[in-house]
Amino acid sequence: MKSKNRSPFFIALILFFIMVTFVGCEAGAGEDKNDSNARTEIYVSTTGNDNSDGSMEQPLKSISKALTIVDSSKGATIYVASGTYSDIVTITATVPITIKGGYNTSWIRSNKDDKSTIDGGEGKDHDGHINTKEGSKVTLENLDIKGAIYDSGVYKYAYGVKNSGDMTVDNCDIIMVESGTLLSVFGFHNDANSRLSIIGGTITGAAGDSEVTTNVCGIYNYYGTLIVSGAAIRGAVDNVTANSISGISNFSGTATIVDTTIVGTTDNTTVGSATGNTSVISIDGVYTSGGTTTISGCTITAATGDTAVVTNVSSIYNHYGTTTIKSGTIAGSAGTTTVSNKVYGVINNGTLSIEGGTIVGASESSSAKDSCGVSNSQGTAIISNCTIYGKTTATVTSTIEALFKNGTAPKFIKGDAGPAVIQEVKGTDPNLWTTDFTWDTP
Repeated sequence: MKSKNRSPFFIALILFFIMVTFVGCEAGAGEDKNDSNARTEIYVSTTGNDNSDGSMEQPLKSISKALTIVDSSKGATIYVASGTYSDIVTITATVPITIKGGYNTSWIRSNKDDKSTIDGGEGKDHDGHINTKEGSKVTLENLDIKGAIYDSGVYKYAYGVKNSGDMTVDNCDIIMVESGTLLSVFGFHNDANSRLSIIGGTITGAAGDSEVTTNVCGIYNYYGTLIVSGAAIRGAVDNVTANSISGISNFSGTATIVDTTIVGTTDNTTVGSATGNTSVISIDGVYTSGGTTTISGCTITAATGDTAVVTNVSSIYNHYGTTTIKSGTIAGSAGTTTVSNKVYGVINNGTLSIEGGTIVGASESSSAKDSCGVSNSQGTAIISNCTIYGKTTATVTSTIEALFKNGTAPKFIKGDAGPAVIQEVKGTDPNLWTTDFTWDTP
């Protein structure tokens, strides 16, 4: 029997198809299907090169480049060396991506608070320095993020981080510092149907000699889910002009805030003074509009430091939403703040439940015309196991009220720890309100 000889052309054709199949399978691992350099661990350094492979020995120079070689099936961790990066980062991948900063040249974080800085660059279409899109799963760790300025040609906006996906932020600092006039400033903007979890770090809306014609907000939660734990949140510091200022603004979303310090304005801010450096319509520590907010173990102050205010201030303003205060210390004003009008610990126009903690209108060495602990102006309030003061050591020239109602009277509940303790009810007459409030058992 004669053997069948294969021609060289036939053998070459078979080898070609084997090679194409093998290379195609390998390339499928990367974010770019034609990129065989996809990695699950990527390294970035200010001394790196974006033509490198992103390994520990050959780091990239930019975070944006690192995102192009993320493993599209497994995701990646991007390690960023200390230094300043001017990236405008937009994350669209739906695989988990973690960006960790604060590493030295040996890729060791010498101190738990060492960070890498993201600053500079111009935002686009209302984006911040870091932006996530719907479906993304992102963790940020040990980053110091400055505001990206978006100039539409008519207005300028400043955003630190804009989240449209699922984001966890651990030990990051965010601050917007910009001189000039801006329309709005947000440290964080959490979009509708998005989830944002912040653990530790300091978040500041606006700082420096900036003028903001509408809103300044440390965190703005717009129809999303917000979880904050162990952080410091500040609306504005150092001579900021704005229409309204808040540490956290929850607009029709769900917010859970635990063991966090929140301040509306602080640090020598002059608000509505005769010099005209800063003027606002409202200052709030936490503002809830139509949403649900739960606060536990927090210290919240609307205005503190050496601050002058001509408008009203409130530590917590529940505007047609649902707010639950489980514990903590709530003060309308503190430090040497001067308020020309009224200071509130809490204003309620919705559904309010106070289950513990201490609530004060004006406190420490601050001064005001009027001071109120809790104002239930139009809503429904249930109050138990707490202490409410119209003021403490502050100077108040007119009315002092622990409680004020204009509508449905608050209901005081005798809980396990006893009834609410009311101090300085309606000035000097402790009995004036006894006929307006009912006591119920839980």
